[in-house]
Amino acid sequence: MRYNVSCIQDLTELVDENLRQFRRAVSPVIGVVLMVVIVVVLAGTVAGFVLSFDDRLEEPDLDVDENTPDSAGNPWGEDELLAPEDATAGAEGVRYRLLFEVKSEDSVSEDSEELSNIDVVVTDGGDMFTNVAAGDFERLEINGEEQDVSESEITWDSDSGGAELNIEMDGVVYDPTEGDEVTLIFSGVDNPDDPGNYDVDVELNGDDRKEGDLEIVDDVKSILARQRPTLSFTR
Repeated sequence: MRYNVSCIQDLTELVDENLRQFRRAVSPVIGVVLMVVIVVVLAGTVAGFVLSFDDRLEEPDLDVDENTPDSAGNPWGEDELLAPEDATAGAEGVRYRLLFEVKSEDSVSEDSEELSNIDVVVTDGGDMFTNVAAGDFERLEINGEEQDVSESEITWDSDSGGAELNIEMDGVVYDPTEGDEVTLIFSGVDNPDDPGNYDVDVELNGDDRKEGDLEIVDDVKSILARQRPTLSFTR
């Protein structure tokens, strides 16, 4: 019996010794190493997140419509037949763009007739073309390419109370071809005083007729329109 009690006591002491070993904490050196490892892992995680977040903040590519107002000399917006740089009612000395495409039904393209005369009429436009002079002509473009008119004489004639503009392109040699895009840019136009839509009629060589409309807006609408150009975002 004594032998059994002694064995039990020895077994108990052995178990207590093992339990005390399991209860011991990690040594200070190992604790420091673990802390360093944790800090390095966290720093790497944060750095990776910051760098990837910076990539996501890169500016997207802007796909700007070629007719959007910009600083490259295209402030007219939509491809209207007659478009002002400033559509504000009552604005004076405004730059305008006349833009049209030569169609198959135009006699000037069928007969290979030179385009020598353009008449522009704005119904109820008042005297908007009265102050336009020959010196207000800026350029003539065919399919986006500027034409040399240095040796040509371009005259202007404002009739019908100033609402009709006659453009005589003496010496300008241009045989219209179907699909050609013709652009004239000139200044000196005084916008109508009243906002609204005005009918526009353009005749080529007194025959071929093209129709469109001119929108004149109040001052507030014009300012807001120019502060919010149309942009499409592509990734």
